[in-house]
Amino acid sequence: MPRSLIDPPVTVFLFLGTLVIILGALWYREPTRRALVRFAVVAALVGGYWLFAAVFESPREEAVRRMQAMADASVARNLDELFKHVSKKFQYKGGLDAAGLRASAERAPAEWGGAAVSGFDRDEVVYVDDKTVKIGFLATAKGLGVVFWCVATFQKESDGAYRLVTFLLYNPIQKDTVAPEVVPGLG
Repeated sequence: MPRSLIDPPVTVFLFLGTLVIILGALWYREPTRRALVRFAVVAALVGGYWLFAAVFESPREEAVRRMQAMADASVARNLDELFKHVSKKFQYKGGLDAAGLRASAERAPAEWGGAAVSGFDRDEVVYVDDKTVKIGFLATAKGLGVVFWCVATFQKESDGAYRLVTFLLYNPIQKDTVAPEVVPGLG
């Protein structure tokens, strides 16, 4: 399904909403059947488009939802729930795979309170191909007071779900304009 249908930019809805308001005002000013039909048809199309976009989840929306679920699971220290969203093909720089990442999570210090994620921005989304999406966001290590800019890559797997295949952490000010940060224990 085309991404432009299921994940349109906000500006599309602003433009279409403005068009509906203009046509509504024209009909109000000159209440003819023709003006009413124009207004009604465009309003119905815009409403249908909005409903369509709201019903179907785009790869970006799924990646953001899964990232939030992973952060929530990390706070609850529920590793089984967290790793439902991590691909078996996961690879972190330095050779860390999904099993190694889980082992690192199991060894997390007591002061680690999980992760908080925020600042998801459509401008920070890259569709690598039809099955791969990268999202950028702020990741905070609760209890440790560390904030990173994270670029997470999700890939569509055989069951149709997008799962985390890798991530990189950067200085939150410079984002991904500099080399990724090295995180002790992750490689």
